[in-house]
Amino acid sequence: MQVRSCRLHEIDKVVGATGMERLSSVKIQSADRPAYLLLSQPAPEHGNNDLASFVATINDKGLQASSRIYAYGARHITDLFDDVAKNWKGWAGEKVRGSIEGDLCFSCTSDGLGHTFVKIELSSGPYDLDWQAETTLQLDAAQLDHIASQLRQFFGLTNDIK
Repeated sequence: MQVRSCRLHEIDKVVGATGMERLSSVKIQSADRPAYLLLSQPAPEHGNNDLASFVATINDKGLQASSRIYAYGARHITDLFDDVAKNWKGWAGEKVRGSIEGDLCFSCTSDGLGHTFVKIELSSGPYDLDWQAETTLQLDAAQLDHIASQLRQFFGLTNDIK
């Protein structure tokens, strides 16, 4: 088998190993319709409170798909949303990041008018035969700093935007 290479709502909080308050779930809501991405059910590593995995759920017209995602390399995801927030006026091309196994991928584009389009690809694993689902969320510029901050809190990273 071949391996494949947002309004946000605070729902609950837990305290991580560093003593920093960590969100136990976040919801990134599309600005133009009821579609969303929910990150939830964080599971700590054995023996400490560092994040080992979490559940990602996408929900859109008639679609609901969830998969447990390993959190190793989550900084790539937070760095992507920090970059998008910093460049809210727009950029050329796509900004792409995802999980280490490629089972949660983000591809961000901008229309240069304050809208960011986040294509989310979710799968049940890293192989071609695993199921795949996708949706695209439209985020407004006013949402981006908050999303970046909340994602850093969910992953137990500093929430300072670069």
